[in-house]
Amino acid sequence: MGHSFANGPFSKDVFRAEFHEVTKFAIIKALSEFRDISENRVKAQIVRRIEDRWIGFELSQILQRVFKNRNLSAGRAQTPTLGWIIQRYKEHLKREDITLIEGDGIHFRIEGKVGKPGEAKAYVKVVAEEHVNVPPPPPFTTDEMLKEANRILKFGASETMSLAQNLFEAGLITYHRTDSHRVSEAGLRVARVFLGEKFRPRVWEGEGAHECIRPTKPMTVDDLIRYMREGILKPQVELKRDHMRLYDLIFRRFMASMSENARLKKQRIKVIIAGASSDLERYVEATAPGWTMIY
Repeated sequence: MGHSFANGPFSKDVFRAEFHEVTKFAIIKALSEFRDISENRVKAQIVRRIEDRWIGFELSQILQRVFKNRNLSAGRAQTPTLGWIIQRYKEHLKREDITLIEGDGIHFRIEGKVGKPGEAKAYVKVVAEEHVNVPPPPPFTTDEMLKEANRILKFGASETMSLAQNLFEAGLITYHRTDSHRVSEAGLRVARVFLGEKFRPRVWEGEGAHECIRPTKPMTVDDLIRYMREGILKPQVELKRDHMRLYDLIFRRFMASMSENARLKKQRIKVIIAGASSDLERYVEATAPGWTMIY
């Protein structure tokens, strides 16, 4: 759209202002740092549009005609992704029975037929123990946010993206469609204010137009709820309990990524059951919890 304006019968003084969070600071900064339109990005977008027409339009028409269903579609991204899903499912069907054993907070997955439930005996042996420094996980990209929101909060992908869209529109998080772990200077300032002496700056370099998904302010979910209750903060989007849960997850993940390494005791365990075996590594003790205190 910006390229069209720049090449249209309008003023030739057309520049691009770029921001990735809906905050006063980000918008003012963008308006003070105009740049020219990137021709390489324009060309990349044109190539994607051409691919959509070559691949998506043509294949979709063939699918609809062959299967007599106008709701079917294909595309340069969705079709390969569907192929990977089908491939993984076929691989899953070829696997032997899997037995899940739970005990003492440990979850074992053993491949192979091991008898009826409750009949097989398991032998567990601690092979080795060591103390290791464990760095924090990086801040969220979109796919990582979807996985963790499902694992921890039991949110589906569409639900998570809808909640994240609301949080972005409310100015509480950065843009939520990103494949980069990169942290901007503004993000580093947010972490520095919140963590104080425990702040360990990591820029988490990475390519991409957008930075990681992070909070725009050094504000915990409890702070957010209190500010809204007291009328200090008045989001233009209605925020409910699930919004708060996702915001808290994003906030804690980002702050953990900027925190001290953890010093943990790691065990290597071998589990043997009915001739089948599985190796497992787990952390059993924290001598210096570091980032694990947050996430």
